[in-house]
Amino acid sequence: MKVTFWGTRGSLPTPLNGRAVRQKLVNALVKAAGRTLDTPQKAEAFCREELSFAEAGTYGGNSACVQIDTGGPDYLLCDLGSGVREFSLSAIARHGPGKPQTYHVLISHVHWDHIMGFPFFIPSFIPGNKIRIYSCHGRFEEAIRRQNHEPCFPVEFSALAASIEFITLEPGKTYEIEAHR
Repeated sequence: MKVTFWGTRGSLPTPLNGRAVRQKLVNALVKAAGRTLDTPQKAEAFCREELSFAEAGTYGGNSACVQIDTGGPDYLLCDLGSGVREFSLSAIARHGPGKPQTYHVLISHVHWDHIMGFPFFIPSFIPGNKIRIYSCHGRFEEAIRRQNHEPCFPVEFSALAASIEFITLEPGKTYEIEAHR
């Protein structure tokens, strides 16, 4: 099983600002002093092998969206925070927009940072896609639908082309989600 964190930040998506990016570059250049990094391959190897994650990467910019790869053909996501936009771009790049996919989404709760990415969830705009959204929260369907409604967003929920189903779960019960087929 593989887990990809497309967003982990709470409350407010916050990308690195220019000052923070510049500081990362300065630190990497100082660490690379005296080395011959004259090809992209050498520079990539240096970043991968010599820099720590904090020096070479970043984390926490987007709000909650976690992908669980079960090895099956369906996608399984936890939450629809702002990270779901990047997930969407990756998924579409992987298989293209013309091949319908099934997306299973578990919503932990409906605070804004856990659902704010849904209006930018590209698969919801593509005919043939199936999106099944699961939650124990009593008003999760209403919360998600209301985001795609004037004055909050210019595309009404009813205009989305995918088949979208809301499934209410009961706490304490065991469910089998078909993402592993």
